[in-house]
Amino acid sequence: MKFDVDTPVLVLSKGKSIFKSDCTIFVRPVESIPKSYSQIRAPEGGIATWREYLLFCRQLDVPITQESADFIQKGIVSMRKSNPKINEESMHMRIEVSRLLAVSYLERKLTVRRWNDAEAVCKHLGVD
Repeated sequence: MKFDVDTPVLVLSKGKSIFKSDCTIFVRPVESIPKSYSQIRAPEGGIATWREYLLFCRQLDVPITQESADFIQKGIVSMRKSNPKINEESMHMRIEVSRLLAVSYLERKLTVRRWNDAEAVCKHLGVD
């Protein structure tokens, strides 16, 4: 029996995870590891602010308007010209990344800027 749920999950792993995920990001520390919890604890009110921000982001809808569909279509045509082997999954990933970027900036519509930002993110992630 299939049971659809909307539960965001973040998997942290030192190596390859046993859980399937849509996206993998490798993180390398740039500073020394904190020796105590007090060194990493968020300032008072910081956690509540982050929770409010994340709650608002989850409720924000970024629809694909005709204007955004036009520049997405042009971008996909351009992607196909530069790399004919690009697959549907990569194109869908870029659309979703651009929508998530818009949400993270609390924008209510998808813009060319976020579409271009998504290209940089996808290249960094190795999604062509």
